[in-house]
Formats: sequence, C-alpha cells, structure tokens
Amino acid sequence: MPNPQKLPMPMNIQDCLTSWLSMGDLYYAYVRPVWLKAINASPRTIAEADTSVRLWVAITGDPPLRSIENSTCALFVAHLLDRPGRKKDQTLSPNTARKHCSQIQIILNLAGPQTRDFPWAVSQYGLFGEDRYGRPRIAPWFCKPPKRDKLPEDGFTIEEIGQLLEACPKAKKPKIPGCTPAAWWRALICFSYNTGIRIGSLLQLRRSWIRRQADEGWINIPAEAEKKNRPKTIYLSPQALTAIDTIGTGELIFAWPESIVSLQRYRRHLLAIAGIPQERWFGFHGFRKAIGTELWSIDPKAAQLQLGHEDAATTRRSYVNPSVIGQAQAAMIGPAMRRVRQPHQADSPQQKLLF
Repeated sequence: MPNPQKLPMPMNIQDCLTSWLSMGDLYYAYVRPVWLKAINASPRTIAEADTSVRLWVAITGDPPLRSIENSTCALFVAHLLDRPGRKKDQTLSPNTARKHCSQIQIILNLAGPQTRDFPWAVSQYGLFGEDRYGRPRIAPWFCKPPKRDKLPEDGFTIEEIGQLLEACPKAKKPKIPGCTPAAWWRALICFSYNTGIRIGSLLQLRRSWIRRQADEGWINIPAEAEKKNRPKTIYLSPQALTAIDTIGTGELIFAWPESIVSLQRYRRHLLAIAGIPQERWFGFHGFRKAIGTELWSIDPKAAQLQLGHEDAATTRRSYVNPSVIGQAQAAMIGPAMRRVRQPHQADSPQQKLLF
C-alpha cells in the first residue's frame, strides 16, 4: 500500500495537526486529497467515504479528535441503526451500518498514533490527545453490529432487463460525441449483464484491454481497476462484444462525464421510466446477480469463473437467486426424499396412502 506519510502535505495541514482538529476536517484536508489519491481509490470508494463522513458530522456534530471516545463511536452506531432504510417502514441495514463504521475507522486510524499496523498514520504520536498517564491515546474503535446474511433476491429478472432496454430511447444522458444516450445505456446494460463486471470496473474499461478470438474474446482488467487491487481476466461472449461494438466511444468504453453519484441518480430515473416497481430498484450489482443466477442454473462452475470468485460458496450464497437453488435441490434431493420412510401415525388420514 502506498505510504501517504512520504507524500508532500497540503501547505496548511501541518499547521493544524492538533488534537483539536475534527475527524471531518482531517478527512477533507488530508485523507481525501492525499491518502485516497495515494492508494488510487475509485470514484465510488471516494463517494462512499464522503457519505460516511457526512453521516458522522450529522450524528456526532464532528467533535475534536481529542474528544472522541469509544462511546462516541457507539453513539454513532446506535443512531445509524435508527435511521430510515431504503425500503418503507424499515431502518438502516446492519450491513450498511458496518460499512459506514469501517469507513470512519480508517479515518480514525489515519489520525494516529503511528504503529506497525498503521505506518501510514498522519501523526507519529496521534491526534487524540493523552491519557491520564501522559501517553498518546490510541484511535477509538467501533463495535460493529453483527453482520446480517440475506438471500440474494436483489438481482434483476430477464423481463426487467428487457424493460430497461425498452426505456433506453428516453435517456438524455450522457452526452458524448459519437454516441447517443440511448445507445450508451443499451450497451452498458447488455455488457454488464453478459459479463458480470462490477460498475466500478466498467467505468474504467479500455478498448486496448480487449483480446478477440473469432466472435468471442476476453478482457484483461488491471489491478488498479478491480476490487481488492487484483487483476482479473473476464470472458467476453459474442453478445458482450456486440454491445460495445455498437457504440462509438473512444478508448474509455463507458465514459460518464459526471460524478458516480449522478450516475446512480440517473439509474434510478431510468428504472422509473421503465415502470419497474420501486422496491425492485436494484443497483448495477443487480445485473451481476442476474447473470450469476442464469449461469449457475446452467453450470455452477461457469458462474463461479465468470464472476471471479475463488470460492464456489460465495457464488451460491451471494449471487444466485434462491428460487434457482430451490429448483436444483428439488431435482437432486426430491427423488430420494420421496423414498424416505415415514413414521407411523395412528389415525392419520394420509397413513393409508403411505402404507
């Protein structure tokens, strides 16, 4: 990981590195312009960090670092879990709360003190003041709410993807020379569905990364454009190649001239135009889960490889609609279960049918 401590600091940051600095101030003065740039954070990662910081400021009032205790973190978690969720009459998911806690924890760790685990801290002795013994206080820690596993039912159906494609002619953005908004969205949707590539990587794809063989091929995504900074090779079907061949964009295949926030906002706008119920307004990950479900119903190993999962359990647990898994279980287990002996039940109306 790059070491921002070695990078030139903004001219005013050194003068204000005191325990009276707030976490929000540290984020906007150092973490966002220096550290996130040093680790080559994606626009989506930066947008998510911005959201977490705004929530911290709104909930805690953004106190000085010297005033932040573990109890402050606990208060933040409690208020997060009371906030409205995406769906009506529901509160924020504990998984979403965990994500915000992780974002803020990184910033707190960057405030120091510098340790072997956190060599990239902005201050050697930390900005949390001293304890009663005169020692530098360590960064406060969050006690995150337990993770909630959920069934992967937030994937688009083939019918819903068809509705979205039919709505594309009404799109007004993005305005890119040589490519209409309708063609851009059609290509993005078809390519996303047929590859399963995450939106963060999709927005960085270059045509020079593509290798072709007859009517199919693959794309080599470098580490800096992929999750966890790991390079990945993704198979491109004829349908995927056709999708990007139909748009006249340049080297950057899916250029979006505005922010990732505006892209997400326009995605919801397109979902509304398509007439898809609001409870089914899934993110771009809905296309990834759609192809995961379709592929898994044909060949589970193919689904795992296309989605780039090291563990087949990850594909099955997080990307395959449970209805498809239920059908597969019925086909595999059903014949044997129908032969399982049943216990004797006196006076049972079904007993005569069993024996």
